[in-house]
Amino acid sequence: MRLTLLILFAVSGLLLGQAPASQFIDVVHLHGKDAVTGTVITYEYGIRVVVVQDNGTTLDLGWDEVKRVNFRLDKAREAEVAAAQPFTVAPEAITEEATPRKLKRKFLHQFSASMSFGATQADNGDFGFRFRRVTIGGGAAYHLVRSFKNINVGVGADISLMNHQQQEKVLSATGQFEYQFGNGKNRPFVRFEAGMTYPFGAGRRGGEVTERTISPLIHPSVGFEFGGTTGQLQRLFIDLGYRFLTNRFTITDANLDVIQRKVNYQRLVLRAGVRF
Repeated sequence: MRLTLLILFAVSGLLLGQAPASQFIDVVHLHGKDAVTGTVITYEYGIRVVVVQDNGTTLDLGWDEVKRVNFRLDKAREAEVAAAQPFTVAPEAITEEATPRKLKRKFLHQFSASMSFGATQADNGDFGFRFRRVTIGGGAAYHLVRSFKNINVGVGADISLMNHQQQEKVLSATGQFEYQFGNGKNRPFVRFEAGMTYPFGAGRRGGEVTERTISPLIHPSVGFEFGGTTGQLQRLFIDLGYRFLTNRFTITDANLDVIQRKVNYQRLVLRAGVRF
């Protein structure tokens, strides 16, 4: 048994760079009494244990009083011991590796791309009839986002191709409000986006937009946010929503014919993006 204790002391000394005894706090558990802490200076198996407490008191305990003895490093002195070791990584470096980097700036950059699907209801003005047509579109957006725990608010702009057949496009200035559920790494959210749109692009008509009306945009959606490998510094998301938009504009074509357009866009929008 004594040989085993000697081996334990030797291994502990090698692992801790032969740190001085003052860097250890030993705990002697007693039968029917409170445990005693200090530095064990004598350990005689089956006979006695002598421990020196921090206040300088020396206790000579008989073996019948001792329940067990624990030898451990004083937690308050771990940083001091680590700094004294020749090949020890600095504590601040360990902390950075062990925990994700935290975002220091207040705002996040958000980039997203989208695909839209739906029907276009167009009023051809002088011809006096309306028609609906299945259309496909897409777009890209940038927002500057501020986070408040489970709430994200942001402002930004996006450009969208609303009608792949007519090549009609809109530039939008939008604001968004988002509420996220839970505090985990991956969490669902609901988002409401609204703003004003500026139509442009006469598309295949070969003319130009000579008059236009600034019109509102509404876009509610639900989605899911995924945590990136760098914590707050990278978040991925995907959402599905519906975009409502009515545009009015006038096109003058190559023959100087004036065409009045009023288009009611209703789009199912699938969007994916990243925040960093």
